[in-house]
Amino acid sequence: MSIKPLFMWAGGKGKMIKHYAPHLPQCVEEYYEPCIGGGAMFCYVMNNYNVKKATINDYNESIINIFRAIKNAPFKFCKVMDKLSDEYLMLDWQGRRDYYYFVRTQHAWNYKSMTKVEEAATLYFLMKTSFNGIWQTNRNTNGRFGASPGKLDQKEKVYDKDNVMEWHRVLQNTTIMCGDWERVMPKEDKSNTWVFLDPPYRDCRVEYEAPMTDDDHKRMMDKLFSYTKTEVWACNQETGDNFWSDYNPLTFQYKYTCGRGKGNDAIEVLIKNK
Repeated sequence: MSIKPLFMWAGGKGKMIKHYAPHLPQCVEEYYEPCIGGGAMFCYVMNNYNVKKATINDYNESIINIFRAIKNAPFKFCKVMDKLSDEYLMLDWQGRRDYYYFVRTQHAWNYKSMTKVEEAATLYFLMKTSFNGIWQTNRNTNGRFGASPGKLDQKEKVYDKDNVMEWHRVLQNTTIMCGDWERVMPKEDKSNTWVFLDPPYRDCRVEYEAPMTDDDHKRMMDKLFSYTKTEVWACNQETGDNFWSDYNPLTFQYKYTCGRGKGNDAIEVLIKNK
């Protein structure tokens, strides 16, 4: 069984993989993704390569808590999700809307009374029923997840339990970290190792826990080109100021799928060290 992303994520790479296909490494034994987000590329790698060791990371501790809960306590995680899903699915549209806001308030203000697994599953429920994969935090949600509800039109299920269990299997050979991207980078420069860097974009329309400055992006480029055997990729967005021109980027055109720019053309930048 193949794994699929656990949740929608603004800026996710699912639609870009077809553009990356001609450039993909032939062999990957070790894989590093220091800014995993929704994990679309991680899914592709796990489904298509014989990876012996993987490391994932994100600065967003709440997202990492979901991955850790699924790795270490999948049955407890699914038990919470099943309860929330069953209560939600029995309601009409207005009831679902009210329930969403109730659960969001609990996650925002009462999370300290939850176990880490309960907190992770509660957030996962919100992300599966919220608007379009947008990560948003609000003052009225205690600086925690505060996205609006989505269409609330799920028919039979809120989440794919089989996919969660497949993630549990894959994550057994995966190191999960939380923090700055640079501490996750491989200590050894060697062949058949691939690093995929997908940081918050320059001129980003989506709210992230750790937005990056231009100096941060330059630091990332310096690190990328410090490797000679390890294959390192970084993707970003072209904003028309030639910021990436010194790095010999590949470019791909796509359309925004959410946020203020939805439907508008954009240019994806891919930078490789080899």
